[in-house]
Amino acid sequence: MSNIDKLTLVSGVDVLIEELGIVIRQPRIREIALLGEKKFYSMCSFLLLDKKFVMDKLKERVDAEEVEKTYETLTEYEVVMSLLESNNSMLMDTIQILTLLFPDYNIRLDEIGIMFIDKNDKVSIVHQEKYTLLRDVIKEILCLNGSSTGDDYNPADSAAEAIAEKLRKRKERLNEIKPKEDKYILANYFSALGAGSNSYNLINGLDLTLYQLFDWVKRYGAWDKYKIDIQSILAGAKDVEIKEWYGTLE
Repeated sequence: MSNIDKLTLVSGVDVLIEELGIVIRQPRIREIALLGEKKFYSMCSFLLLDKKFVMDKLKERVDAEEVEKTYETLTEYEVVMSLLESNNSMLMDTIQILTLLFPDYNIRLDEIGIMFIDKNDKVSIVHQEKYTLLRDVIKEILCLNGSSTGDDYNPADSAAEAIAEKLRKRKERLNEIKPKEDKYILANYFSALGAGSNSYNLINGLDLTLYQLFDWVKRYGAWDKYKIDIQSILAGAKDVEIKEWYGTLE
């Protein structure tokens, strides 16, 4: 589980991942808009892949003991690579997302891990055992932990199931990864900027990060509820619990 300082996220600055020795950039809405919301989330599918999910899918079809035996030595990174090696389109999408997040590096996916090569040709390797740390940081940067975008929006479900199928039948081709439903969370939140904010609009809002956008939506909701609660009390309502809008957001 990543634990990036909240001020770092809210400010939108680059984040040094000290344990890995690399710097990640928080992408802006304008960059994501160039890809399109649906494509962006589909491209992020690899971040939501989980070995346990794949194992559970396999156990529905084959002997559970056999699944456990096969997977006991596999890392999360190996599970992801098993899909990318068979799906060139998803491999390119993955590299594009990593390049968006790490623009100061040339990136190579290798059997031993992910290589980050800076402008001075210094190589930093995120080895297999460190992959989950990198994944968790990226998920927090992109608000993919469920708290902001909603637990039901998970474009990786089909990807994980595709991996399970691949590992069971290695000769079969994988289906194209697609989001489960047509949802436009970012578009709706971004559109709300113009209606709900005196500071942001559809022009300067393009320079917000994902975290800043979701944080604004939550903060605006807390502020709006605070005003309604105050008005309710002034109107004579009882048992109204006032929560400070500038406090910690739930």
